[in-house]
Amino acid sequence: MTAVAGPRRGLPWLAGVLLGIALALGGFVLLAAVLPVPPRDPLRQAAALLVLPAMLVLAMAGATSLARGVAGALDPLTDPETRALRLNQRVLANTVEQAAVFCPALLAAGAAGIGGPSLTAATLVFVLARLAFWAGYAVDPLWRGPGMAATIAIEIALIAVTLLALLG
Repeated sequence: MTAVAGPRRGLPWLAGVLLGIALALGGFVLLAAVLPVPPRDPLRQAAALLVLPAMLVLAMAGATSLARGVAGALDPLTDPETRALRLNQRVLANTVEQAAVFCPALLAAGAAGIGGPSLTAATLVFVLARLAFWAGYAVDPLWRGPGMAATIAIEIALIAVTLLALLG
């Protein structure tokens, strides 16, 4: 798929961002309603859930290494990089940056006493949003918008709920 040029370029991107936000918040509400309440304290639950973003980063690092090996670009300073390798590098870097926001926010939420299905739902939405970001990026860089918007929406929601719990 080719990116839309000119003034119309912003409209599909904005629609994708709004879709991502709606999917993140809707997914969170749905998951929080159907997930069971874990029998542990919220901080331990949050710490245990960190394995999911860790697995995602590991899978992305593996995909990047595989793309490097397939391309024969073993020397990162001199070997040419394929589109797949550059794409996976960007997705991995952005996911690590987003995990640097999400993971401490998740632990803070647990420490503030927010637990139950909310933490699990937030973590699942984060991981699914990053996978949507990756898939969208592979189709066309403009299609990464929904995954990115969903990622940021769940991060903002988690931080806001944690701040409210700490203030209230």
